[in-house]
Amino acid sequence: MKKIFTLIAALMCVSALQANTYTDKLIVTVNGSSSQQNATITVDEKDGLATLSLKNFILEAGGSKMGIGNIELKDLKVEKAGDQSILATKQTITITNGDDASIDTWMGPMLGAVPVELRAKYDANKLFAGIDIDMSATLQQIIAVNFGDVYQIGNSGFEAFHNETCSGKTNPEPNNWHSFTSATGNAFLLAATAGMPSVSQSDKVRPGSTGSSSVLIVSHSVLGKVANGTLTTGRLNAGSATPDDYSNYSCLDMGSTALDGNGDPFYTALDGQPDEISLWVKFKQTNASAQYPYATMSAVVTDGTEYKEPSKTEYKNVLMSANNSKITACDWTKITVPFAYKDKNLTGKGIMVTLSTNATPGKGGIDSLYVDDLELVYKANLKAVKYGELSADFSNATEATIDLKGAATVQDVFDGMITEVEGNKALVGKTLNDDNTVTIKVYSQDLKTVNTYTLKLNGTASVVDQVVKGEKTVAGIYTLNGVKVNEMSVNGIYVVKYTDGTAAKVIKK
Repeated sequence: MKKIFTLIAALMCVSALQANTYTDKLIVTVNGSSSQQNATITVDEKDGLATLSLKNFILEAGGSKMGIGNIELKDLKVEKAGDQSILATKQTITITNGDDASIDTWMGPMLGAVPVELRAKYDANKLFAGIDIDMSATLQQIIAVNFGDVYQIGNSGFEAFHNETCSGKTNPEPNNWHSFTSATGNAFLLAATAGMPSVSQSDKVRPGSTGSSSVLIVSHSVLGKVANGTLTTGRLNAGSATPDDYSNYSCLDMGSTALDGNGDPFYTALDGQPDEISLWVKFKQTNASAQYPYATMSAVVTDGTEYKEPSKTEYKNVLMSANNSKITACDWTKITVPFAYKDKNLTGKGIMVTLSTNATPGKGGIDSLYVDDLELVYKANLKAVKYGELSADFSNATEATIDLKGAATVQDVFDGMITEVEGNKALVGKTLNDDNTVTIKVYSQDLKTVNTYTLKLNGTASVVDQVVKGEKTVAGIYTLNGVKVNEMSVNGIYVVKYTDGTAAKVIKK
């Protein structure tokens, strides 16, 4: 009896090990406006299926709390990609009551059936989960929930704005973004520009946008000089009336504790390593300048320590950067700019994006730059599969073939294949199928993109070639029933007889 109880206890321990609990930051975005809180998510995995649970989910805004409830997604197929487990599903669920005593009412059960989309990756120590809760039918909005890592810039569709005040003047700024109204620097200069806001919310949106607004950035004439309109995820400093003075800059410093008028820091955290940055732009110069015709966009991913742009300093804290200083689009145009690594040994922690009406400080005229739907792009493309001298090209295809040669077996190729991918930090999962094909899935770092490829392995795995050494020659191949066959086409045990009179049992896998 004691042994039975010991066995039951051991089994319970094993079962408990299958449930991982993660506590991390939870960023909730509704209509472009984001709030952050701490939360706990549990993933219970068993027999290749998982249940993901976010309990006591609440919406926080302006110090108030709205209880939503328990979000539970069941029967999720677990895909393996390296050392990561991947979950992806679209389900319609009923959100149940939470048990947080501080919440009087839970809205979830009142909402009825709610469509939910999940993408997640995890190991024993870390979980990233993106959960989109579609409440269009009841609350006319989609709630975007990100747990763990951050892969995008908040409010990059420029839907949410708040008010900033400078020298008694109140001007709008997009949430998570900052203009001269919230700048530091020379008090006289800031006062001179306070009544001339450089950014505003516009109802002009790019074609096909699901949003209702964009941001308009404009330049002004200040003290007889052109003051370029500038918007940044960092913080601006206006230090001099001379436009190209290095005391005029945008700054990223994650050590700063300063907050903007919306209660957000003057920086944007980022855990990802994007491949590209894309944005929609429309640019107009009131008086076309042949010498200075360009607006500009720059983006840098740093280790989070202080970074200023422009600067005389050659910073050593930049992981990657992207720049386009030749924006001329007079109609809505999508531009895409690749990131280039500067120092791969760094750990990226923050990103600063800066937009300006002219690529040269103090130049141009009274210019207008519209920006909409900025996005960090993470790729997930398979370029090639290699095994020794064997290779398959996937650069322009989703299917390819490798003809087995020499001692290579299907299992050899599957176990030893090397995949070449396009996509910083992309994840690769592979499955060997019964028909000697390999299904390869490439997941982008943010899990928004999943591309599937098929590798066909032609030819029968020549196990005989692996066991035959020296001058031995195969005389015949037989099944265990004594039936002679031409090759080992079916997995199992065979008897191989050699011309020297010896024989061996060979397992075909």
